[in-house]
Amino acid sequence: MTKYLGGHSDVQGGALVFREDGDGVERARRVRTITGGVLSPFNAWLVLRGLRSLGCRMARHTANAEAIAAEMAGHLRGNG
Repeated sequence: MTKYLGGHSDVQGGALVFREDGDGVERARRVRTITGGVLSPFNAWLVLRGLRSLGCRMARHTANAEAIAAEMAGHLRGNG
């Protein structure tokens, strides 16, 4: 969440993603119950704010990566 969902370098957060039937799910639930794995309201708002620009940012990341890959491919072929 810190890098992609937040997008403004001003929030720390994380997410655990499991298969629904995986063994890790119950263990993570127990730890969350004991330690409380919930963002503060302010950090949740910062992530929500970052989600609003996620589509634009991912499109730009993709375009930049494609441009770099094309440039590198040209160098590998000896065209640059």
